[in-house]
Amino acid sequence: MLLNIIFVYIVIMYLKISTIIICIVLSLILVSGTFLILANQIVNAAKHLHTSKSNSVDSSGSSSLSSVIMKSINRALNKMNIDQGGSSDSVPLPPTVSDPSLVSSVPKGNSDSGGSNGNEVDNNNNIPQTDKAIIINFDDGWKSQFTLAKPILDSFGFKATFFVVCNYVEKGASSRMDWQDISQLQNEGYDIESHTMDHKDLTTLSLDQVNYEVGQSKQCLADHGIDSSVFAYPFASGANDPSVVDIVSKYYDIARTGGSKIELLHPADRYSISAINHASKIQQQQPQQVSLNDNPTSLSSSSSSSSLDNFIQIVNSESKYNRNGIVNAIPIIVYHQIGSEGGGGGIDNGGEGQGTDVNLFAQEMKFLYDNGFTVLTMANLRYNQNDNSLYIPGITAGAPSG
Repeated sequence: MLLNIIFVYIVIMYLKISTIIICIVLSLILVSGTFLILANQIVNAAKHLHTSKSNSVDSSGSSSLSSVIMKSINRALNKMNIDQGGSSDSVPLPPTVSDPSLVSSVPKGNSDSGGSNGNEVDNNNNIPQTDKAIIINFDDGWKSQFTLAKPILDSFGFKATFFVVCNYVEKGASSRMDWQDISQLQNEGYDIESHTMDHKDLTTLSLDQVNYEVGQSKQCLADHGIDSSVFAYPFASGANDPSVVDIVSKYYDIARTGGSKIELLHPADRYSISAINHASKIQQQQPQQVSLNDNPTSLSSSSSSSSLDNFIQIVNSESKYNRNGIVNAIPIIVYHQIGSEGGGGGIDNGGEGQGTDVNLFAQEMKFLYDNGFTVLTMANLRYNQNDNSLYIPGITAGAPSG
């Protein structure tokens, strides 16, 4: 009898010690973050199961077990993220954004890329019906475009076109993106296009040199798995030179230049597509006119007008031509370096005066999101040779209205 009592006592003590050990192990797992990794894997598995079962849901609309599991784990993950000081409503932002509220109110959408305002281009390149559209470009492959601008674009679910200068990448300067950055952009659905080999003014070169700058840059991108069909003239120079345009036309479907007007899609010059330089046409102290082809539109009546106000006025100016879900004109905004003014972020763009403050950029993207703009890339543009017009499949008309 005594031996039985001793045996039971030993078992009870063993169970207590085992329980304590298990609790310690679980605590270590939670602290190390392993649980979050496992939970995310479970969420992904549940999503996959939910997708594969989506066609077997009964007519009453009852949710499958995988859906219940997925929602429960997501709620748990969100709660843990909030408890740890995070936010379930936003994606990480660059540390240089001084006001996180610029994007923290944007809800995560159904995709992993960020929020949804109902007007994003989906993974199948389907473009929603809209009369409020804009194309965003980044030139010269600055590193800050990847480290500062991209997280903001991701938070709103936007994509953009990045025009790459191949030899800037090849030289490996820390201020420029490398091929790994560019590959990541491409893999995440961003548009990568050509901006020559060395960023030289094409009108100052021999035809052989022009052919190298234009043609070899296309091959350079192809060597890295990128099929470029759009070209951007360095310094917005060359679109008026027939010899330069003739060479560009041998390699690319369309080409972008500069100017100070939004692009009318019909009629259009496929090798002289207008774009607005953000730094010189929007970030300025004095009012300046941006024309809608032959129709000048004053940016402001006061020199104190903010850059954000200028941006809003430009992107809203397309309403003269676009209505009833039809796009006949589209602003193409070109950014260069993104930085923090006075904070070492390279706002002067290497002395070229082409930088944009990251907080201003975040404000502009938030305006587009809040006001239902569809943000497109240059790859969304097509050219119709029959009537010399540019078009965006699904949302353009044959001729401008108004």
